[in-house]
Amino acid sequence: MIPRDKFEASIMAHSEHLVSETSGRLVRATIEQLKKANELVTEIEKAERLISSYREAERVVVGIPSTRTPDNEAKVTLAAGEIANAIIAALERRIAKSKESLRELRAGSNHAAIY
Repeated sequence: MIPRDKFEASIMAHSEHLVSETSGRLVRATIEQLKKANELVTEIEKAERLISSYREAERVVVGIPSTRTPDNEAKVTLAAGEIANAIIAALERRIAKSKESLRELRAGSNHAAIY
């Protein structure tokens, strides 16, 4: 298997655009658009896994990054019922935003060059 960075460099050196099939139409997408789409899908998948974990959690540890206090002083453990729903709602908003960005990215690709 080719290492990812060498694979990307090879593609970038040999092709300005990649072509993929979407709904029976060929759509030209730049490598940057494909990378962005991959990042968005990865974010969505991660958030969906986190939602599942928070729904099953009994407790949640909340921490505040700080260089002034020891780690255990900047953390608190809460019952999942106290905070999980707020975290799930925030993750669901993040998923919705990422899905909208994917739709915008796809729309930008479609009008750029449809064959």
